[in-house]
Amino acid sequence: MSIKVSTLVLTSSQLIPNNPEKFRGNVASKYLDNSLFHQHLQNNKLMYRYPLIHYITIHGKAIIFGILKGADEVSMLFNELDEITLGIEKYPILDKLLITKNYILKVSDTQRQYHFVTPWLALNKSNYLKYKHMTWIARKQLLSRILIGNVLSAAKGLGIEISKELSAEIQYVKPVNCHVKDNLLLGFYGKFKINFDMPPLFSIGKSVSRGFGVILED
Repeated sequence: MSIKVSTLVLTSSQLIPNNPEKFRGNVASKYLDNSLFHQHLQNNKLMYRYPLIHYITIHGKAIIFGILKGADEVSMLFNELDEITLGIEKYPILDKLLITKNYILKVSDTQRQYHFVTPWLALNKSNYLKYKHMTWIARKQLLSRILIGNVLSAAKGLGIEISKELSAEIQYVKPVNCHVKDNLLLGFYGKFKINFDMPPLFSIGKSVSRGFGVILED
């Protein structure tokens, strides 16, 4: 299935801190009437679906990634965002780069290799307790199954039908502590293989709208 993706890269006069939570809050606050930006309905209930807009901060740049309907909204931001406010600090935007392309997300004949450029939040409370007491081989198997589940969930949220079986292999992971809405969670950097084609800066796992689980192909 071909889907539209827009990626807006924002550069300031100084490095933008790695705080996608505040970045998301700053941008979303300007568009409270549009749930695509913040995943909240008018009655303040959360929309439980794969987010169509993701907020990413890497290498001192702020990135907004939009997919399907979110791609059109992100394209609109090119002419509207001239400054980012994170807490009390303001970051004027000096350079903008907008890339809009169509990608085909599908099961491939061979496995592709990807790596996480931001931590992947794979574990919930239940499987975290299991993970702590597993051998490395068992951990790899568990994380590989979760990875497949994350991809299937994202595909379903985007209306993509997957009729073939997915196979994935975690090659290595580096655990890191992550703070999400005042909660301390375990995240993972690392590499993996999977027989599924995904666009650059696609995200899987928990809290993808907050910049977690962002991937690039090796």
